[in-house]
Amino acid sequence: MAPLDNQRDPMDKFNLRPGIFILLGLLGSLWLAGADEALPLLKVNGETYTNVTVTRVTATDIYFTSTNGMGNAKLKNLSHKLQKHFHYDAAKAKAAESQQAADAAQYIGASAGRIR
Repeated sequence: MAPLDNQRDPMDKFNLRPGIFILLGLLGSLWLAGADEALPLLKVNGETYTNVTVTRVTATDIYFTSTNGMGNAKLKNLSHKLQKHFHYDAAKAKAAESQQAADAAQYIGASAGRIR
């Protein structure tokens, strides 16, 4: 049955338009916060990379693209200034590396059991 002209549709009380705009604004700000960072150059262990775009930073590594292609480097091998910029924490990095080693050992052990 269609609503009469003088009756309101029950769904009108849920005006979703403002909520949608708020959601889109929040998603847009999250996208900008995760934007890639550009560096003119990056020096790591005697290698120099130019036109660097940092795509991801973890507790242990920095992942990037450059004119040489894709690459990654250990944060502990960056200059102190860049370590500070990327919030390097030696204790957190050591814990993450220990967890990575344990995960790799577990994977290798599980894989070896399936091969036999």
